[in-house]
Amino acid sequence: MTTTSYTFARRTHNLPDDIDWRRTFEAPSYKQALQMAADYWFGGQKITDTHVDGNGVITLLSRAPGQQGWGGNVIGTLMEW
Repeated sequence: MTTTSYTFARRTHNLPDDIDWRRTFEAPSYKQALQMAADYWFGGQKITDTHVDGNGVITLLSRAPGQQGWGGNVIGTLMEW
């Protein structure tokens, strides 16, 4: 399986010393790289949707109970680096 490097940065820089604010993930797809980022920075919540705004901020979302379609609960935000 071929992988690609995807680098993301946390928008918050006041992280614990052992947590990087920028990190590269090797993954077979962009979506899997985002899930790896969620695993690293946000406790592994399953990403079911994303939203990218005009400034390049990626909002990771998880499905709310009983929810159908786009949206959900916000897991956290990242930026592509």
